[in-house]
Amino acid sequence: MLLLATLLSIASVICLYGAVKKVELNKKGMLLKLEMYPKLSSVASLVLLSISTILLSVTTGIAKGMIYSVLLWITIASLLLLFAPFLNRFISRNTNP
Repeated sequence: MLLLATLLSIASVICLYGAVKKVELNKKGMLLKLEMYPKLSSVASLVLLSISTILLSVTTGIAKGMIYSVLLWITIASLLLLFAPFLNRFISRNTNP
């Protein structure tokens, strides 16, 4: 359950990251599709975050699950914002001959 909740939180953060237009990255694949539909991406992110919070609340208790969900989401979002530019450079370098 914890692994599923973590994966749903990661998907939630990626959905919101893909919808942001202020980030100047070469978006390809799934991130490009998410940028084309920002409302749908935001709703999907909210649904995934809600399911993740419910799973964590059922598994660990209501208060602990909510706190864990918020901390997990903030940590994942911070790591994505920190490492996304480096990953984008690595992916761009390997795909261009």
